[in-house]
Amino acid sequence: MRAVLQRVTHASVTVDGQIVGEIGHGLLILLGIGHGDSEAQVKTLSEKIVHLEGGIFGAYMQVELLNDGPVTLWLDSEQL
Repeated sequence: MRAVLQRVTHASVTVDGQIVGEIGHGLLILLGIGHGDSEAQVKTLSEKIVHLEGGIFGAYMQVELLNDGPVTLWLDSEQL
C-alpha cells in the first residue's frame, strides 16, 4: 500500500467535461492498494494520515498539474 499526499489549495476530478469531485484547501491523496494489503494496513495508514502535522519543508511553491488519464504509475527501484 502506498499513499502520496499533496497539500492543495483546490483539486477536482472531471469526467466527460463534468466535475465529479472536488475539494478546497486540504490534502490530495493518491492511494495505491494491492491484492496483498490488509484491513490492518489500511487502518494503520489512515491513522498516520489523520494525525499528520504540517511543517515547513522549504520555499513556498505553487505547482499545477493536469493529469490526462486514469493511470498513475508507481515504479519502485527495489522491484525493478
